Amino acid sequence: MNLIRKNNFWNLAGSIFPITIGLFSIPILLKTIGVERFGILTLIWTLIGYFSLFDFGIGRALTQGVAKGLASNSISDIYNLMYAGLKLTLITGFVGGLIMASLSHSLSFYWLNASPNLHLEIFYSILITSVGIPIVSYTSGLRGILEGYEDFQSINIIKIILGALNFMIPMLSALVLGSSLIYIAVGLLLTRILVLFLHFFYLNKTVRISRIYSKGKVIYRKTLLEVYKFGSWMTISNVLSSLMVNADRFLLSYLLGAATIAYYTVPFDLAIRALIVPAAFSATLFPRFSNLISSNPEEARNLLIISKHKMLKVMLCICGLIVLFSYQGLSFWINSDFANKSWLNLCILSLGIFFNGLSNLPYAFLQAYGKVKLTALLHMIEFVVYMIVLYLLVNTFGIAGAAYAFVIRVFIDYVLLNRYTKKINLH
Repeated sequence: MNLIRKNNFWNLAGSIFPITIGLFSIPILLKTIGVERFGILTLIWTLIGYFSLFDFGIGRALTQGVAKGLASNSISDIYNLMYAGLKLTLITGFVGGLIMASLSHSLSFYWLNASPNLHLEIFYSILITSVGIPIVSYTSGLRGILEGYEDFQSINIIKIILGALNFMIPMLSALVLGSSLIYIAVGLLLTRILVLFLHFFYLNKTVRISRIYSKGKVIYRKTLLEVYKFGSWMTISNVLSSLMVNADRFLLSYLLGAATIAYYTVPFDLAIRALIVPAAFSATLFPRFSNLISSNPEEARNLLIISKHKMLKVMLCICGLIVLFSYQGLSFWINSDFANKSWLNLCILSLGIFFNGLSNLPYAFLQAYGKVKLTALLHMIEFVVYMIVLYLLVNTFGIAGAAYAFVIRVFIDYVLLNRYTKKINLH
């Protein structure tokens, strides 16, 4: 439990520090580049996150495989797995970058419904961003290995640096070079290159990169199939999950215009920061679940039950505070006019954040057990229902409709994940 507490501390630190930077920098960004450009910037951040899924779930597969390998002391298999996984992340990352580049024109000139004077600026920004997708994908594989070794201190030192730069670079770029999104995109690309080298540096302390590429070159077909199978279902789950998280802002931009989405994305991005606690806890527990399911199934089940009870209390406190101080917080942070247009959305979203936070633990448990196919199938069903509900509610209620649809989706997700977790027989 001491190791779990230590890892939780680092995971929380890695999430809280960037938020502190964001609270300071976002109002300056909004004032400097304007509401519409800021809305587009949030979409660029979203695209970076979404196309990072082109590691095809291999990062998560590496975490599970390394943790299980350490439990059985299968060192040679671990090297083989790491080599295969890293090679695949690089290939899939290039595919993701090409797809994003090919979509850049349509996104910029048609789909985002931005002001005509911004079309070319957005186009070049997305092209620059697409160059970073292979870097992000390969980095996720390196991070997956570090997580398998439960080296959360190193992971979160890097996360603190990345999170801070993600906010500081756009702000400094806007203040020094002007409001152009092109300069911001270049700065974010350079940030991703720095983060890649930091992962190399810290992973080398745990397991030398050169040994991975020398000892893991004999790729057994079974290893590749295992990584591919886990990663494929993980990719489906990740892609659909990310689509459901981000589809609302793109639909709002298309139906209501890019100038309006900041009144949804700012409270959403603020509310979703509450998920740092369950996300940190589940990230800590995922390799531990993977290890215990192989070595001590009963302890794995008990750890899940205890963790769920703790998380319920924490999420009640956090979401209750969000509701109580929604208007006052937005007024102080941005201004009263912005708060008048967005505080109700923040209250509605906080209910969804509550259920989403509680879902993190059963989700991590199912995937640690290897039930990635199950979580993918659940997300496939949820996606179809959610897209229909989202379109109908946005057309009916506008921005608030997107918030209602989010609550409905995450509640269904919470109920289904808990139901299937209870059905698993670990013996």
